[in-house]
Amino acid sequence: MAFEEKNYENYTIEVHSLKSIAKQIGAGALSEFAAQLEKAGHEGNLSFIDANTEALLADYRELKKKLRPLFADEVAVPVGEKIADKESIVACLEQLIATLEEIDSLAIEEALESFDQYTYGRESEKKYLEQIRKASEEFDIDLCMELAVKWKEEIT
Repeated sequence: MAFEEKNYENYTIEVHSLKSIAKQIGAGALSEFAAQLEKAGHEGNLSFIDANTEALLADYRELKKKLRPLFADEVAVPVGEKIADKESIVACLEQLIATLEEIDSLAIEEALESFDQYTYGRESEKKYLEQIRKASEEFDIDLCMELAVKWKEEIT
C-alpha cells in the first residue's frame, strides 16, 4: 500500500477511491473521513495522514465485516466449518503471496479473509495464521511474505 511505502501521491489517489466508493454505498462517515485524508494528501499534511490512516483502515475493515453477509454466495459454507487441508492452505497462501508481491493492502486483506473459510486443526497452522495477521496489521509486508513462504514450504 502506498501508505506503508510513504508514497503520499499514490496514497492520496487510493484514499480518493475509498472516499468515492464509501459515498456511493452510503457510508457517509467513512467517506468524510477519507475526504479529510485526501485533503491532507493534497496539502502535504503528512502528520495528519500518519496520525489518522490506521483509524481510517479500522473503520473500513469494520464496514467490510458488516457488509460481508450481503455478498455471500448462495451456497456458501458457513465460516469455519471446512477443515483446512494441504491444498486449500496452499491455494490461500499462493493468493496471499501474489497480493503481497503487489503490495496492495486491500487485496492482502481479502487474501487473508480467504483463510477464514476453514478451521485449522494443527497448532502450527493457527500460529502461522496468527503471526501473518499480526504482521499485516502492523503493515510489515516483508514479515508477512517471509511467514507465508515458510508456511508454504513446510507443507509442500
